[in-house]
Amino acid sequence: MSKKKTAIISTAAGILLLAIGVALGYVLFGNKADANGDTGLSDVSATVCDSDIVSLYNQAARYEIRGNADQPTIDETGLKTLSDEIVGKDGYQEDPTCQTILFWTAVNAKNYDAAKTAYEAIKALHADGRFANTNLRTTTALFEYESVLDTVSPDYGSREESAGGL
Repeated sequence: MSKKKTAIISTAAGILLLAIGVALGYVLFGNKADANGDTGLSDVSATVCDSDIVSLYNQAARYEIRGNADQPTIDETGLKTLSDEIVGKDGYQEDPTCQTILFWTAVNAKNYDAAKTAYEAIKALHADGRFANTNLRTTTALFEYESVLDTVSPDYGSREESAGGL
């Protein structure tokens, strides 16, 4: 038998064995509920801040001319109202989209404690493989959150001065 035929047969046998292994694993371990109906699988993401909340946030976070202003601004009142609404919802703590909105709203308000709390929640949710809705205008990599959080820290200026100021 040629090397080409041997390679094809070996590849096909490998794929067949993999498929059998996956099927057997599902039969033995997969998605079986206990007496209470619990499958043992965790809910990957709670959706408290749904697409409607994301749309409201995106509109409020968009820089545009508002009222009689000469310069574009965000809708600070709208963001505050939205944050209050989110905090009033059950399960917002476990929703990465809610926490992302709360983080950026707190940063805008220069509220370090609220931003730090949201950042810690986001970090824990990321570690659990749970991420914010990618339709948020301000979704970014986690390391960027740390940099932004530092800018609203009460001792930000003193660290900058002690480092010689860049």
